[in-house]
Amino acid sequence: MMRKRPSNVSWADQGEIFDLMAINLFQHLQESIKNAKTLNFGDLYQYLETWKSFTEGDDEQESNRWDIMYSLLWCAERASKGISRCVDLAEAPELIKKNKAWARNCIELLRGENRSTVTSSTPIAISNPLDGVANIFNFVLEILESGDGEIFHHPMDMLATLPSSDFIDSARIAWNAARKLMRKSGVDIQYDVRWRLLDRYNKPITRISGRSASAAVAMASCFALQRKVPDDGTVILAQIKNDGKLASVMGIKEKVKAIAADGRFDTIITVSQADHKEAQETLKEQRNANIAVVNAGTNSKTLENIVDLCSVASRKYSFDSGDLRDWEISGEKGEWKIEDGELSGRSKRFPSSELLIADSGKWADYKLECKVKLLETFEDSSGSLSWVAVVIRYQDTGNNCVFALDFPKQTVNIDFEYAGDPKITKTHFDVVKNKYYKLKVTANGNHLQFFIDDRPIHECIYNSFSRGKVGVLIVRAHAHFDDFMIEGKGINAE
Repeated sequence: MMRKRPSNVSWADQGEIFDLMAINLFQHLQESIKNAKTLNFGDLYQYLETWKSFTEGDDEQESNRWDIMYSLLWCAERASKGISRCVDLAEAPELIKKNKAWARNCIELLRGENRSTVTSSTPIAISNPLDGVANIFNFVLEILESGDGEIFHHPMDMLATLPSSDFIDSARIAWNAARKLMRKSGVDIQYDVRWRLLDRYNKPITRISGRSASAAVAMASCFALQRKVPDDGTVILAQIKNDGKLASVMGIKEKVKAIAADGRFDTIITVSQADHKEAQETLKEQRNANIAVVNAGTNSKTLENIVDLCSVASRKYSFDSGDLRDWEISGEKGEWKIEDGELSGRSKRFPSSELLIADSGKWADYKLECKVKLLETFEDSSGSLSWVAVVIRYQDTGNNCVFALDFPKQTVNIDFEYAGDPKITKTHFDVVKNKYYKLKVTANGNHLQFFIDDRPIHECIYNSFSRGKVGVLIVRAHAHFDDFMIEGKGINAE
């Protein structure tokens, strides 16, 4: 609908004035109240009416902007009078009646007050509805101490970022799904939360619509309620439905392109086989082998699984306690025990003996470190191998990846074994008995890097297995291991 505008104001001028007024209104009100400046609210309301009378169109988000400005004036009136709560709601704007938690926080901020907060941020991939091109933004959640469990747009950003009603509804559904999951875990959920949507330069984006960010919102909410920080290298491509289950989103290809071009991410989470396949094919087209695609599925535990996948945690084993209950023996039984606060492994025969973390089979991306010390070798007359090693991506004795020091050959070996067929990369290295070396492996998708005492040894692309158990290994040797540490996503702390 076209409304009449003052003849002496061009559409370009009024648009610029309107945008400046809208974005700066909160700051203007806040500064005036802080400095005890008298505000004539009658004039301010009339000023809004004047500008509103010649805006054009019936755009939902622009209409919401007017509602927000009227509501800001309502809150400012109360803040200027020293009122800190939402009272006398009979004459309040509808936005206030529906969002009392927002109004309370708005009044607090206008008065220069702020409840203590816990902040959680997660990246989201959003497509432009006009051209389909995707961009990466940061969805920021701030948990407010005390509250009634409401989620709302940050009052200071509400005139800068205009969300559609479906985005607002999906954020509320995501927040409630997170609260339900956290309640089951015994986490206190009686908090309010406010959100912001920022570009990579921490500036509010102007508009947002759709539901495709809602799974990321749910995940960020879970972490915020737990006072934890999610892994910032993961992007979730999914939406959350009214029943709390996750579903696919549109524009997977463009979103994956944006993720690959951004350069900050190592993992994409999808929730359907079709999305998983399209994401992998798009990454191949982009020639980006450093991003892993994980399919979390769509069952009732999907959100819980995603929270686990995005958790960065570590396990550390110093072996001082003498406890090996997290570990299991594979291959030749060997002799594994604790000696003087260190893990001791002894194996006189071939094949190897491995000691593995029993529940590590689903771990994919991580950094593993372990100190190893060779004490004795049990070589046969042929001078065959005698190894002390760490092992990753372990499926069984014939399918795994081993990072080993070989004393008889004086080499460091990377052994990729598939279906019992080893492919070994060897590099000369002076191995000394009774000396500790720190072996380190980083695994990001199919990109593996190997280090000794933080010196780079080898890196490669490994496509045989994307996950598998981790542990230590000996072949015809007696060795000690200490300070075993693994850190990454989806690793539950011991």
